[in-house]
Amino acid sequence: MVIETFDIDGVAVPHHVIKITGDGACLFSSLSYLVHCTASLTLRVRADIVRHVSNNWRRLKPYTLTINKVPYRTKRQYIADMSQPYLVTALPNKTTRCD
Repeated sequence: MVIETFDIDGVAVPHHVIKITGDGACLFSSLSYLVHCTASLTLRVRADIVRHVSNNWRRLKPYTLTINKVPYRTKRQYIADMSQPYLVTALPNKTTRCD
């Protein structure tokens, strides 16, 4: 594990750098690592998130985006797209860097 130092408001803050494979599922791999300390549960984390969003579709629909950065029109299309293991997600104003 690599340690890098970032300057935050003039303070050198050490961070551990965790390599996550940039395979189109890196957001979910990162979340899996944060929650479970392993990226091996990526598919489970993704399925849990897709299930949560679809179960709360009315409330969360405005926050869903297709790969073209437009909101999903239907829950069915969201589930079909997001159930693919390596679909790259579109996040507004967020950048997830994975190598």
